[in-house]
Amino acid sequence: MRIAVAERLRPFSHIPGTCFLLPGSSLRFQAFPALLRIHDLAEKEPRFIAEIPLDVTGPVKDFTIMQDLEKGLLRIWGHTAKGFMRYRISARPESPEGFAIAMEKFPDDMTNHSEYGNAPSTYIPPSIDRLSLGSQKAQDWNLMLRRRDLAEILPLWFRLGQLIPNAAQSIAEGTAMLLQFCRKSIESQKRVEICSAFNDLFSAGFECGLSPRLIDEQHQGYHLPPLTIKNAAGGSPLSLLTEGASLIRQLFVQFQDLHIHVLPVLPPDFHCGRLIQTQCGTAGVMDLEWSKHLTRRMTFTAQIEGQLQFHFQKELRRFRLRRNQQDRGQTINCNEPIDVHAGESYYFDRFEK
Repeated sequence: MRIAVAERLRPFSHIPGTCFLLPGSSLRFQAFPALLRIHDLAEKEPRFIAEIPLDVTGPVKDFTIMQDLEKGLLRIWGHTAKGFMRYRISARPESPEGFAIAMEKFPDDMTNHSEYGNAPSTYIPPSIDRLSLGSQKAQDWNLMLRRRDLAEILPLWFRLGQLIPNAAQSIAEGTAMLLQFCRKSIESQKRVEICSAFNDLFSAGFECGLSPRLIDEQHQGYHLPPLTIKNAAGGSPLSLLTEGASLIRQLFVQFQDLHIHVLPVLPPDFHCGRLIQTQCGTAGVMDLEWSKHLTRRMTFTAQIEGQLQFHFQKELRRFRLRRNQQDRGQTINCNEPIDVHAGESYYFDRFEK
């Protein structure tokens, strides 16, 4: 019984000037056909890094900026008046620039920008948990902004939040204050209010491309505490992504010591989905699938010896537990602790009300 996520996360935009974060870094790239503008978001106020002009003869047709969250890089391409161009930007944490630009295809009149670290990236995306909420729509940010469907947005937010550096410290100013409302709705288990809280945070705290901001630059009427600019290093908009990703995980799994809570505060909007490769503290790794708002299948690979208590939704009474895929298994009540052995996998299915 293998639970997998086939969906590949590669959001994109055709609008020149869309901002995307570079995975593996705190750098934000604003891409135009003939210009790259770069800021560092490690502090409260975005710090300007550089502007890189490109030798492009316009107009550029089919201009596209893609944030590849599978390989951890940005790709930009389009058809110039002289021919097709395509280049990629990847993180190089050890270099002075912190990134590398590699031209993959370019017309004869376009310069190869080797002065910006044109070398293979040293950044390799880590093996992290993945989330799917059943959406199969095109990951075009301009369309996603119109739809405002969290089933499309949260998997991107969840993965990107794990692929960028953690902010040095939390911040409770500006749009980051809306993180507190998300956290409170989860702690109080107000399932109906959770999506509204995340929608507010997304609307105020992000621009197209999931680029975080501490100031609601669209002036949507949220009453937010102003930023204390005097201490510019006292926080970062990146916390909206990193802390937000941690809160998203808590919707589907929570753990403390030897207790693991499965789908503890599942919002009604997410009737089906999968969460795989989730590290449950030191206890082990979980793969989870649910449908019709209830757990359907689960696998768990233990990393400790002892008893674990799994807490399932109150509607569920029993399930089948197998210790290998050939095992016929046995029926277990949901409130019974389970003995586990390090290195062994356990298969949960046939959940009953």
